[in-house]
Amino acid sequence: MKRPVLESWAGGDSFLHRRHAAVKLIAVLVLLAAISTSGAGPVGLLAGFGVPLAVGVALSGLPPAGLLKRVLMVMAFSISFSAAAWMTAGPGRGAVLLSKSALSALSILLLAGTTPMHRILDTMGRLGAPSLLVEVAQYLYRYLFVIAGKAVQMRHAAACRGGWRWGASAGAAAALFGASYTRAENVRRAMLSRGAAGIANTAHSPATAADFALGGVLVAYIAGARLAWNL
Repeated sequence: MKRPVLESWAGGDSFLHRRHAAVKLIAVLVLLAAISTSGAGPVGLLAGFGVPLAVGVALSGLPPAGLLKRVLMVMAFSISFSAAAWMTAGPGRGAVLLSKSALSALSILLLAGTTPMHRILDTMGRLGAPSLLVEVAQYLYRYLFVIAGKAVQMRHAAACRGGWRWGASAGAAAALFGASYTRAENVRRAMLSRGAAGIANTAHSPATAADFALGGVLVAYIAGARLAWNL
């Protein structure tokens, strides 16, 4: 199975890639909170919060077309809610929901595209997120692609036997569940036999002056943009 695109992007070496994971995570959380609670219209949202995201895209070295494609994929789920808001509360409300969804999706993609997922989850744990939640998310992310690869293998095998039939989907899903359950049990026993007690934290390099400077500028700008709409 191919390496996930976001995981490939996260292995880059741009200015944004080199910044400390905690600084980027905190900045994104502040940005998401500001976007979700802002009362600005779509133009104000894009003008105020689109600026740091545009700068982030430039500093990340990530392909803008690839980011736009994935933002549109996320937007497919929010279009229905925006259409409902459009019909019940007017076109302005629908446009606001679309703008907030696009900005939020881009901010999360920037974080995931410049920071390896294991560092994001480990940083969440260090910042006080529930350890059980972080551990479950780590296991889910680690083995989700293994299960997806198994599903692809089963589909290819079915195609070689005369084609995929929708009637066989239930049986294939049951077989995939059984294989996944067996794999999970084997992994659990292997880890327990080696004395594992949860997933250990990975080593982090200390934050640099550039990290603190970037985080301070971002948080100050986001807070200023958010407060500007209340004046």
